Amino acid sequence: MDSKAHARSRPGFFSDRRGSTAMEFAMLAIPFALLVFAILESCISFAGQEVMANITDDVARQLRTGQLQKTNVSEASVKQLICSRLEIIVAQDCPG
Repeated sequence: MDSKAHARSRPGFFSDRRGSTAMEFAMLAIPFALLVFAILESCISFAGQEVMANITDDVARQLRTGQLQKTNVSEASVKQLICSRLEIIVAQDCPG
């Protein structure tokens, strides 16, 4: 049975266009959703990097201008300064 005979046996199958819009939507919905979520993830990552860069700039500026005395600064105190400002990104405590 060749393709012409198969098409003749079901004449309405290939000419019926009622489901074409649903099929096009189904084929494009998943790539579109993946693209949207990839853009959102990139935005969140970029925002996190910028917040961290601003925090470290502020702490470094405080050290340069003398707001933080070098004698009172230790690794733990710098980490605490950064962690106290990082609460906008992390839920609770610094993750290390």
